[in-house]
Amino acid sequence: MSKWAWMQESRRDAQAKGDRERLRMMRVGDEAWGYRESDPARAQALYEEGLRRARQLGEPWWEMYYAQRRLQALMLWRYCYGDALGLAVESALDARKPQYASYPHLFDVYFHLVMAYVGVDPAGYAAEIGQAIGSLERDVPRFDSDGFLIEFAKREFALWVNDLEAAEQSAWRALRLAEEGVSRSTADYFLAFVYADLCAVDFKRADTEALAEHAAAGEEKARQSGQQLQISECQLWQALLARQAGDEARAHALRLSAVARVNRLKQPPVQRWFDALCAWSLYENDLPAALGVRDQELAAIVGHGQLAYEVYCQVERCRLLAMMGRPLDEGMAAAREAAGKLKNPAPRLAELDAIVEGEGGPP
Repeated sequence: MSKWAWMQESRRDAQAKGDRERLRMMRVGDEAWGYRESDPARAQALYEEGLRRARQLGEPWWEMYYAQRRLQALMLWRYCYGDALGLAVESALDARKPQYASYPHLFDVYFHLVMAYVGVDPAGYAAEIGQAIGSLERDVPRFDSDGFLIEFAKREFALWVNDLEAAEQSAWRALRLAEEGVSRSTADYFLAFVYADLCAVDFKRADTEALAEHAAAGEEKARQSGQQLQISECQLWQALLARQAGDEARAHALRLSAVARVNRLKQPPVQRWFDALCAWSLYENDLPAALGVRDQELAAIVGHGQLAYEVYCQVERCRLLAMMGRPLDEGMAAAREAAGKLKNPAPRLAELDAIVEGEGGPP
């Protein structure tokens, strides 16, 4: 059975029987997808409706399907991880039950477990992430575009632990996958993420030539697949490059377009979007504006269970405060408190100590 054949068969059976309850249960998933950027909370609510209906109707495969779609909305569209790890672990345990032995979407269960670990504390859960990715590659049947998702998980983990070589190698593997028989629309969808991640690698390496190439390619793929956040992210990198090249008109136009695009969405931007926006302010030597970006970023993520991300943002705030010669006490207290929630806070605490001692350079 293919990954989607059982769903198509279920729909045909419900239509033949005139089963309105099951047809409604199935349709909410189609409706939710359209809200992934414009209103991800609405998408999550629809998936939760599908989950409730599946339970009421005694449809375990549909129940697991909607449990995974809820996690997708919660983590990958809303970036809310407070309950995600517990839900992901619960699903992984449920997936061991006999009724799911031939469930075609088992890959999604373990992929979301990986992403929950990555989203909460990637360095702290490195062993669990490595084990789960290994299981995805060895033990779980894969269909369609699942190979792209494995590489996405690998890149996200690599970028968070600053393994730029691993992130780049994963991107190249994903680019090769795009040439191996998937549809053009599927390839474009995933390549938008691939190029956006390559931009993050290029920026950290200060490779402006590669950054220009990958930002342009990423924007093109994102436009072809209609992904607004990736368009905005790639535009911000291009705006920064244009500003550095002295093309102020193009730089400001791209930056305004990128920010306006995100402001029209209810889906929050990702960490690297804020990095690009902050880099603009740092290039302008406008430290108060850079601090404002980090404050905006922190307000968007605090309390959402992204422990490592929150610490990253707090550390960068402290670095900026030190560069501005402003008091560090309050910022340091918040950063140390956040770091204390990590499984291994020592590396981040060492960064904070270096900032206090005047050794923490520009971000």
